[in-house]
Amino acid sequence: MKRSRLLSSAFLAGALTLLTGCATPMESYLLTLEMDANGFATPGKFTVCHGNGCVIRSEVSLAGYHWGRVMGLFDEPAKSPARERKKISQAIAMIETIVGKKIGTHTDVGKNAYKYYDKGQMDCVDETINTSLYLRFLKKGGALAWHVVAGPLRRGFFWPHNTAVVSEIGSGDSYAIDSWFFKNGEEPAIVPIKDWLSGWRPPA
Repeated sequence: MKRSRLLSSAFLAGALTLLTGCATPMESYLLTLEMDANGFATPGKFTVCHGNGCVIRSEVSLAGYHWGRVMGLFDEPAKSPARERKKISQAIAMIETIVGKKIGTHTDVGKNAYKYYDKGQMDCVDETINTSLYLRFLKKGGALAWHVVAGPLRRGFFWPHNTAVVSEIGSGDSYAIDSWFFKNGEEPAIVPIKDWLSGWRPPA
């Protein structure tokens, strides 16, 4: 992708974040596809969104030891979709922890702490794009037997919120993989989409 397209997409996401809190699902999905660069992104070389609205992008590598740790969570195949979702949650938390130490997002706190252009903070646009990419890496790496990665979803209008999504093979049930509510390195919430779309939030 041309740099101009990437920058224009990042500007759009950033502008929408200022106005509404998070970008629309299509904009998030397009950004995810661009970040994946038509399939050429790998755990050894990819780009992470941060700074709120993907206004900052940092190249990261999890090659070798680090990616081996992540994939090691799946050495024992999950015996059920529910167990695999738990492993997914653990893997996303581990990736966030490793990436956070590399690019400074270890200081990310839950929800929108608006220190705009703060490289350590992520809003739901950043979280959705990054989590979607991590999920695709897991799927491509053969870690997921019970799920496929779906496109991001949005809820709300005046203050929209986005999430990454997986769908269970067989039943077709979908689940939000939502990291936004939690600080860096904490396991994301995994919530049935019907509940998430109805406004689910973690218990106070």
